[in-house]
Amino acid sequence: MFEPTTNHSQQLRFVPGIVYGEAGGTPLLLDLLLPASATGPATIWLHGGGWSGGSRIEGLSYWCAHLAAQGIATAAVDYRLSGDAVFPAQIHDVKAAIRWLRAHAPDFGLDPDRIGIWGHSAGGHLAALAGLTSDHPELEGDGGNGEVSSRVAAVAMASAPSDFLAPGGEMIHDRPSRVTQLFGGTVTEQETAMRQASPLTYVRHDAPPFLIAHGTLDETVPYEQATRLRDALKAVDVPVEFITIDGYHNWNPKPDSTWPNVRYLEFADLAAQFFLRVL
Repeated sequence: MFEPTTNHSQQLRFVPGIVYGEAGGTPLLLDLLLPASATGPATIWLHGGGWSGGSRIEGLSYWCAHLAAQGIATAAVDYRLSGDAVFPAQIHDVKAAIRWLRAHAPDFGLDPDRIGIWGHSAGGHLAALAGLTSDHPELEGDGGNGEVSSRVAAVAMASAPSDFLAPGGEMIHDRPSRVTQLFGGTVTEQETAMRQASPLTYVRHDAPPFLIAHGTLDETVPYEQATRLRDALKAVDVPVEFITIDGYHNWNPKPDSTWPNVRYLEFADLAAQFFLRVL
């Protein structure tokens, strides 16, 4: 069970276990962390875990609390993992969460036109994909609030893939891996789905502003995945803030160190400052 950190406990309101939609009769849940006076922007946090692990609980007490303490409401979202459903189930769930938050923003004193989305690793991929495919029919799904837009106003992503057709690191698409589990097959069998899931496929001039942060030593998702997305967005004049981290996938100085560790608040701080500027 999440408990706000000592520094934030007097400032935040925690609303756990909200049903934001359903998938195959199974409820989809989010936890909402609100500032004391929630009258401004809101964000959706998407956890990492290679699309096969993790949960919304991860990051609540540090990443999400860090934003909420600075006046930015944050919804930490569960989405279906690849062991339960292959792509596009994950982005369908994320879009349902965006639509729920927009539909219910006034209930919590939030602005439905000032919604951002952010995540690390697999969560960063889904955040980028959501930001570039607002109201895209094939990726909306039927998780609820279908009459509401899935548009977001800003995206912050860290250590995240942008192109599943470009292998490297642990972006293995031609033999068993977390990537092939996400798609239910190899690139030979699922090339169309891998292209559909790649944020680079959807870069457009009217995309929301992006914050992209990536480690130059990332052993899991190659650094070039970030630079290629940055360059594509800049080529069509989308505002991009690009942060280079001298570290590995977890931003720490050793590839085998885990979250949360040396730099667990750094991305939260970057995201908070970015959202305060653009939302």
